[in-house]
Amino acid sequence: MSPDPEFSSQTENKAVRKLVLYVLLIVFVSAILLAINTGMIYSLAQGVSQQLPDLPMVPQLAQLFIFVGPVTLLYLEWYVWDVISARRVRSRAR
Repeated sequence: MSPDPEFSSQTENKAVRKLVLYVLLIVFVSAILLAINTGMIYSLAQGVSQQLPDLPMVPQLAQLFIFVGPVTLLYLEWYVWDVISARRVRSRAR
């Protein structure tokens, strides 16, 4: 099988570099969003546990919420980003 003349090794290297930069950008943005989400969820959990100190299981539920909440918010943020960008691409294609 002969190599495709349209794709040189230079083009392939450029595509790999762009892909690596894109993945690093996604990781960087996700880390920032995760840190922000963690701060928001932690503050919310602290406020709820101070307002409802007599409720049983509040510390355990707050801890679960602190672990699960930021990742759930991150998923929802990326989902919203996908929906917005898909609409933008569809409107540009018309």
